[in-house]
Amino acid sequence: WQRLQSEPLAGKNMKPCGAWRSRRWQRELENLRIALARTEGELAKFEKQYRMPSAKFYRGYQAGKFDDRNDFIDWPGEYQIYQSLKKQPASLKGLKIAPR
Repeated sequence: WQRLQSEPLAGKNMKPCGAWRSRRWQRELENLRIALARTEGELAKFEKQYRMPSAKFYRGYQAGKFDDRNDFIDWPGEYQIYQSLKKQPASLKGLKIAPR
């Protein structure tokens, strides 16, 4: 993630783009960073409250080891969002920006 933020927008895998597209790209990365930070914060609350890492909880949840109280419904949802957000920078890295 850190490397992606510091890479130039017109690297070897991307075609040069205009200033508008550069700003849009940066906004997308910033929105992704904000969403990831928010989700990490939510996971940290659950982990502190239940003294369990999210990955361990999620495995137990998938195995049916937890009841259906609200936290145990919200927590796996946040964890799934977190997993999805973590994959997005990697998928953006290979994105080629074509000229208009």
